[in-house]
Amino acid sequence: MFMVTEEPLVVNVDDPYQNGREHTPQIVTRANALTATQRDWLERANTFYVATATGSARVDTSRCGGPFGVLRVGDGKHLAWPEHDDKATFRALENLEVDSRCVILLVDRENGATLQLSGHACIDSNPSYFPEASRSVAFTIERIVETQIA
Repeated sequence: MFMVTEEPLVVNVDDPYQNGREHTPQIVTRANALTATQRDWLERANTFYVATATGSARVDTSRCGGPFGVLRVGDGKHLAWPEHDDKATFRALENLEVDSRCVILLVDRENGATLQLSGHACIDSNPSYFPEASRSVAFTIERIVETQIA
């Protein structure tokens, strides 16, 4: 379940692995630049979630995906993904034109780890990472929260 607070845009994810069991200890790491392991995780991803805000402060969460490597990582603070011809991507791009705040969430379904990237995104009409796409999303990371199940 996604819940979003006001400033800055933050997604809080309920633990889907708990299911009424005793709470599992978690290791939470916070940073403002990607580690090598996080870069690898992003570059291998084929599914991620994007939360954007509308002009009325409502939040829209979309599942995005594509082939493995759909996310391209620049330096430790920037990444991009191509525009896809689907309703979810269209809504996210439409929201980004109004409010640049954005959250990206990756979930490792094998071990329950999550990687949450908060920051700002803009639409790039001349995407250097994706020459085959007419547009892409350029994302600047401001905050990283990684949660590992201990």
